[in-house]
Amino acid sequence: MKNTGGPAFPGEGLSVQNGMLGNRKTPGMELRDYFAGQALSSGLCPENAYCYADMTEWAYKVADNMLIERDKQ
Repeated sequence: MKNTGGPAFPGEGLSVQNGMLGNRKTPGMELRDYFAGQALSSGLCPENAYCYADMTEWAYKVADNMLIERDKQ
């Protein structure tokens, strides 16, 4: 199973079910997805990445490496 880093932004939010207002837990996005998004927005994508598939593959490699480094701490 791939290390996803767990939830990046877990929390609680309000929800309405059957006319009743209550709290619900939200898991947030996976930390791996957050890291990949940050890598894409950095503008550091390799020059040879000419299509979105290349860019996303690169971004997830960066994210995976960030998680590996994080686990070393």
